[in-house]
Amino acid sequence: MGSMSVTEILDELAKLTPEELGRIQDRIPELEGDLNIDESPELLAAIDEGLRSEQNEPTYTVDEASVKIAVDYKLIPAPVALSELGL
Repeated sequence: MGSMSVTEILDELAKLTPEELGRIQDRIPELEGDLNIDESPELLAAIDEGLRSEQNEPTYTVDEASVKIAVDYKLIPAPVALSELGL
């Protein structure tokens, strides 16, 4: 069976019984991607740790991170990296 257009789907929905429409309505959250994430203590602790890290750890702009990675992997020498950062 090929794909159906929205108009074709709506036309077919009009032919369904109330019970069949109810079954479709029950599936809509699933089809929309409602994941119902389980907020376990481990997940909440990981989120808290990430937020603490964001507040307490150094942050870098994209340019700074690119230079840092290039230096760490010895793609460019450190003196060139410092001039790239304007230092």
